[in-house]
Amino acid sequence: SDVDNNTTYAELAGNDLTTTVTLVAQWISNTAPAPGPAGTVLNGAISIDEDKSWTSQNSSTAFNIFYNTGKSVAITADEEDVTVYYLVSDRVLNAGELSSAEFNEYKTELVLEPGQKYVVYAKLADGSGNVTYINSEGIVIDDKAPVISGVVDGGEYCSSYKVTVTDSYPAGVTVNDAAVTLDKNNQFTLSAGENKITATDKAGNVSTVTVTAISGHEDTDNDHKCDYCGQIVSEHADANRDSICDICGELLSEETTGYIPSDKPVIENSDEGTSADLSSTTKTEDGTTSAAIDKETADKIVANAVENSSGAIVIDATAKTQAAAASANTSQIEIPSSALADISEKTDADVTIRTDVGEVTIDNTAAGEIAANAEGETVQIILSRDKDTNDSVNLEIKVVSSEDKVITDFGEGKVTVTADIDDALKGNDPVCVYIDEDGIYQKVSGALNEDGTFTFTLEQAGTYSVLPKEQADKVIKDQEIAAVKRIKPVVTLTTKNIKRGIKVSVKIPASQKADKTGIIIYRSTKKSSGYAMYKKVKTSGSTYTITNTLNVKGNRLVKGKRYYYKARVYKVIDGKTYYGPMSSIKYMRAK
Repeated sequence: SDVDNNTTYAELAGNDLTTTVTLVAQWISNTAPAPGPAGTVLNGAISIDEDKSWTSQNSSTAFNIFYNTGKSVAITADEEDVTVYYLVSDRVLNAGELSSAEFNEYKTELVLEPGQKYVVYAKLADGSGNVTYINSEGIVIDDKAPVISGVVDGGEYCSSYKVTVTDSYPAGVTVNDAAVTLDKNNQFTLSAGENKITATDKAGNVSTVTVTAISGHEDTDNDHKCDYCGQIVSEHADANRDSICDICGELLSEETTGYIPSDKPVIENSDEGTSADLSSTTKTEDGTTSAAIDKETADKIVANAVENSSGAIVIDATAKTQAAAASANTSQIEIPSSALADISEKTDADVTIRTDVGEVTIDNTAAGEIAANAEGETVQIILSRDKDTNDSVNLEIKVVSSEDKVITDFGEGKVTVTADIDDALKGNDPVCVYIDEDGIYQKVSGALNEDGTFTFTLEQAGTYSVLPKEQADKVIKDQEIAAVKRIKPVVTLTTKNIKRGIKVSVKIPASQKADKTGIIIYRSTKKSSGYAMYKKVKTSGSTYTITNTLNVKGNRLVKGKRYYYKARVYKVIDGKTYYGPMSSIKYMRAK
């Protein structure tokens, strides 16, 4: 008879004398469904929501399906007795890669997270060995809106000002609902009046900024440059022929209307300190700006600072023209080492050097340290910047004396660097790291300033990078884990001067040392088994030593018995413990 969830034992037994009931499972048709014959094409579908599905194998390598939120993917098979497997890739696989790829059995809907590209593969297999592959087209899930940089919402600019729009999957840019074309630098120029800028990407993300562009240029600070775009808008003028520009007040070289700037640095005192403008003598070649302060000029700077009791000396070594400044990726400034010594000894002033790459401030103590360590008559300060990186700013700072001695240590002094960073980086919680010769990251003190620049403190001369905190933390964590996994300690044993005990020393090789690691010592009376943790300690040193006098039961070690030891390091990183490789096994007989 038929049996269902409500059938009772009494109904099946029929009477009280029946003690055993046998149940037999049968297919409704009395036969189990047979798998399809060999060569059968199995049917199924990969689906996203209700609007998109794929039922065959696609060979297109294009990624043309876009979403701006995470998506769930369902995989179904049309036939019974078919097992479904899945594989998620970030590219289209060829036949060879597909046949050797490792698929997982599909049990529940897959979730595609934002920020990645996907191709979803399904493998349908039945009991006859039939296998059919189907896959989706290339899918991009992008939840990042286009970045409109160079302007702020509600800002005012000139009609020559350039706006930059960046996105990984741009769809278009409009100004006041009219399409605009970006140049090779992803920029366009504002038009006079109100500009409602709308940037859209292929995933449907939208950014909007509204700014106003005035007609022409403005030069409110009388430096001959537009306040907004930096373009030169006027020449020097000297109507009263006093060799001083009527517009900017700069000292000119002749009492003529030729307006030729002086080829000598302009040195001035003010309440803020002593300034020296070297821009008229700065040279530019192949992306490098360079300036040299001769002994005469240096002596005048020091004399002015002493006379003015200046707390700051500012040296402007930027390029003469906007074009030269924009193309600069290296700045070199040469100064007599005696001048740095005099500044340190005769004044309380810090020295700030402004360049087209960045601004370096050397405090009074550091100036003296650099002078004391210099070999030769001059010191060259070099700043190099990698401008090809979008999500970070990489700077190399060198201090070299004229005898090619590289000065890396500033003693008790302090040296800071201030540099411009990209608008996108400003919004990503930027931090600064020092990168040593082995590529190891170390965070240094730094902060984003109100004007959008970033200032950091040099631990020493070398290579530094300003990058998002999340990116820096990931690299540092990965490097810490890798460092721990490389450390293989060395165990040494001795019974010398030890009564009924064994002295165990664990040493971390100097080349493998990692900060804040711990050591675990294991002990056994057998070489190949039975090891138990004997001691676990945190240590900041490279060697840990302990005398073992008791066995696991708390009794004294047995004289003449062999005791085996081995050790490894550990470190807790973000709440998880990571271990290094086990040391070689060492043994010794207890005395």
